[in-house]
Amino acid sequence: MSGEYDYKKLAQEGASLEGEAALGGFQRLTEDAECLGALKWALDFMLDEQGRHRVKGKARVGVKLVCQACLEAYETEVACDIDTVIVEDEAAFAQLRQQDDGLLVSGKLVTAADLFEDELLLALPMVPRHEEGACPRQESYAQQPPLDEGKSRPFASLKQQLAAKSD
Repeated sequence: MSGEYDYKKLAQEGASLEGEAALGGFQRLTEDAECLGALKWALDFMLDEQGRHRVKGKARVGVKLVCQACLEAYETEVACDIDTVIVEDEAAFAQLRQQDDGLLVSGKLVTAADLFEDELLLALPMVPRHEEGACPRQESYAQQPPLDEGKSRPFASLKQQLAAKSD
């Protein structure tokens, strides 16, 4: 999806498209994550039961993030699904059902960035971390010796003292 597409025409035809797109138009996504390669996507354009222009699809892209546990970079894949009603004015947008996602466009053309960027941003982890067991910092915790059982525990007898006082 290298350019702009006429969503009305594609919805009328019931078109299905798939391909790859460069991430040049994904400014917000590329600010938050280093993207690896192109966006892989698939889209189905249609008219829904109310005659609205709807697009369903999925996309995925490899990204490099910084693990917040060890502060080292790691690579992962971010994927999203969309099911969006495309509308041209705010009145139509306001009439969408609460469960419908809407995309407000000015004109009859949409791009991959219009359709996928927000969903890909939401799919990024809030706190990026390596997968379980892959973080070098987790390994360093596992290598630490266990706590010495013979050490003094100054508050260990507090529970007994409080129980004795209440009696």
